[in-house]
Amino acid sequence: MDDDTPTLKPRRIQNQNVVHRLERRRICSGRPGAQWYRVRCFHQNLFPNFTVVNVEKPPCFLRKFSPDGRCFIAFSSDQTSLEIYEYQGCQAAQDLLRGQEGETLLTANDQRSLNIRGRLFERFFSLLHVTNVASNGEHLNRSGLRL
Repeated sequence: MDDDTPTLKPRRIQNQNVVHRLERRRICSGRPGAQWYRVRCFHQNLFPNFTVVNVEKPPCFLRKFSPDGRCFIAFSSDQTSLEIYEYQGCQAAQDLLRGQEGETLLTANDQRSLNIRGRLFERFFSLLHVTNVASNGEHLNRSGLRL
């Protein structure tokens, strides 16, 4: 094999151990501007321990989280504006889910289940801004718009 031909360098895969990642996050500050990415990578090791099915949401089209994970972007139901919600964290709904048995809240119709489904979205997300983007009868293209 020639020494002049370019070769691919093998990529080094970072340690996936959660203890190692916690320790590294504690002692390493990382490069400037990379903090949100370092925290986001850590969340790859965390798994949800409870699932709620059919959560009621505002009349909008949910799109995606911001890169730092603090805001959630949605399209209004009439597709003329963007709604920006602030994520309150997983602890925001702990009082609603306290005492709930099992790992899943399915489509039960008892009063407590209906209360949880109806209030869960507003606990996790608070509306920050509604920004009008389209005017004069124009509409946003939900599938083609890159955020």
